[in-house]
Amino acid sequence: MGYLLPIYLLQLLLTTSDFVVPRSWLDTCHWSLPQDLHKHQFLSSSDSCTILSLTGQEACSVKCQAAASASSRPTESALQADYIYMVMHKIFHFEDIFSTPIKRRMFRTRDCCSRLCKRKAVADYMTPMMCELQRLFWQKGGSDNHVDQVWPNLYVGDAWAAKNKLLLQDLGITHIVNAADGRFNVNTGAQYYQDLCISYYGIEAYDEPSFKISVFFYQAANFIKRGLDTPGGRVLVHCAMGVSRSAALVLAYLMIHEHLTLVNAIKIVNSHRDICPNMGFLRQLRDLDISLNEERNTFDSMEP
Repeated sequence: MGYLLPIYLLQLLLTTSDFVVPRSWLDTCHWSLPQDLHKHQFLSSSDSCTILSLTGQEACSVKCQAAASASSRPTESALQADYIYMVMHKIFHFEDIFSTPIKRRMFRTRDCCSRLCKRKAVADYMTPMMCELQRLFWQKGGSDNHVDQVWPNLYVGDAWAAKNKLLLQDLGITHIVNAADGRFNVNTGAQYYQDLCISYYGIEAYDEPSFKISVFFYQAANFIKRGLDTPGGRVLVHCAMGVSRSAALVLAYLMIHEHLTLVNAIKIVNSHRDICPNMGFLRQLRDLDISLNEERNTFDSMEP
């Protein structure tokens, strides 16, 4: 029903005797019209012409002078009739009218409404409480493989997958984030992948609620972003089990660089792999979600 308003406005213009289509519009539209669009009939015995729609019903009447039948080029009035018929034809048949000069006025309201709806959705979002976030992990839909792709070219895995060089080659891994780096964790390091030409980033994190993994959110997210932006880049983020530490870093990346909310990030990752960050990590992710949401709302409020 959104197209009725522009049709009504166009009909008002047509009933106005002083309405004149700008010459620049006529020169650009008439000679590109398909042959089947010239369906109006010029009456030599009358000073008016009637434009018919493709269904045969009368769409509108335009006052114009009678066109000379022997003229090789239509008169100014005929050009105006052609232009109006073209616009009406495209409206009735939902064709692309973005190339016509009236496009901006006809679609400005729709675009503004779309932007307002998106802003309202962001403004209405509130980070859930911890208990609600925990329930999201109960909706198991992923797998418990050694490694799973949770986002295009982004993988989450365990220690076995991180040490399996043949598997890494088959997957085409180019970057690795080890969230369990260190002598008493998954002790690989950059030297371990030297023969595979894999970029390595290690974080000596511990799967304990008191560990401040949030200090590595942006560093790890930036490393993952650089890896995915590399032509042919594929990134593996792993820890010992691929459930808590690595999952927390991947969720942080999706929130920081892919602009997902924590809720959407959890749903997406959990649908591909069973994850469950510990309570301390989840609380830090929640704090990050609140901070990013405030930044989005501040930025949107500054836009016109």
